[in-house]
Amino acid sequence: MRKILATMMTFALTIAAQAEKIDSTQFVAFYNYTIQTQDDEGQDVTDTIRLALLVGTRAT
Repeated sequence: MRKILATMMTFALTIAAQAEKIDSTQFVAFYNYTIQTQDDEGQDVTDTIRLALLVGTRAT
């Protein structure tokens, strides 16, 4: 999960480093999803997903 977050932050910094500024981040919302499911063999599995939503003045 930390790798995904680091990738998202790197992407955001890359956009900010471009010559033409696209937007400024006003705030970041983090979402954690935990899903209880089963695999192909019927064993219980817990999947966890973490998302980051960057909200700007003109783009989200």
